[in-house]
Amino acid sequence: MKRTLRKAVAVAALALLAANGTPALATTPAPAPAYFVDESKLPFTALPGLPARQLWGVHDGAGYRMEVPDNWNGKLVMWAHGYRGTGLELTVD
Repeated sequence: MKRTLRKAVAVAALALLAANGTPALATTPAPAPAYFVDESKLPFTALPGLPARQLWGVHDGAGYRMEVPDNWNGKLVMWAHGYRGTGLELTVD
């Protein structure tokens, strides 16, 4: 009887592996890293001699800075930085 039970458990385990393609114990993903933005570092000063509004904040976990000229013509220029290393703090410059 014990041999038949072991055989049934082995067949069931193989069937689960075949159906899922992965072991049943490896279904929980690792938690995401705790990336963060230090909001106290976001404020900035205006470019000298150019009247503009400075805006900053965090949107969907990403920090941003914007400078909107008082006489804005509606066109947009964006600058994005590249790879910053392996730290968890997301920075804006």
